[in-house]
Amino acid sequence: MITIVLPEFLPRRWWQHVLHNQTALLIKAALLFRRNTVVADVPYRLKR
Repeated sequence: MITIVLPEFLPRRWWQHVLHNQTALLIKAALLFRRNTVVADVPYRLKR
């Protein structure tokens, strides 16, 4: 069993979400159906 931890940025404005988290979505999609793999998102709030 392997666990992959991905940071998930939480921007302050809704339109900033378009600029962030796109790479994490691609990685999660690629690892979705792999056996013995767990993907965990860790939220990280952007302050500025």
